[in-house]
Amino acid sequence: MSPTRGRCYLSAVALGTCILMLVACGRDGATGPTSGEPATITGVTWRLVAIQWADGRATRPADPDGYVFELGVDGRVSGKADCNRLMGTYTIDTQTLRFGPLATTRMACPPGSVDADWLRALAATDSWLVRDGHLQITMTGNAGTIELAPAPR
Repeated sequence: MSPTRGRCYLSAVALGTCILMLVACGRDGATGPTSGEPATITGVTWRLVAIQWADGRATRPADPDGYVFELGVDGRVSGKADCNRLMGTYTIDTQTLRFGPLATTRMACPPGSVDADWLRALAATDSWLVRDGHLQITMTGNAGTIELAPAPR
């Protein structure tokens, strides 16, 4: 192999390696929800794991699929409160998440429903962060925290 051809080959290998490294680095930030990056939590269906109240009580739904919301990129939220649908607006920045008034359907849910706690907690949202892939929302006045996990697709 000629010296010129050898340098071209090495340059092509080096360029290919750099491109692969850049692609890998670019994917690193896109692996999931990230604290301080609101766009990473929008478009995800979040499912209630638990509400931990400041008085030590914990609210855990028997069926987490009944307690979900999705933040749309348009500033609208939609979801479920057990047997009812919910919809409304939200505002978010790198630290705060606040829901506007939420509208719900008004069906009577079965005994054991935690829809009232869920709606009360959502009405009190204040700050957010992502820890271990879960969305953690702190309620105003240190009323407690809401833990949510991405719903399976």
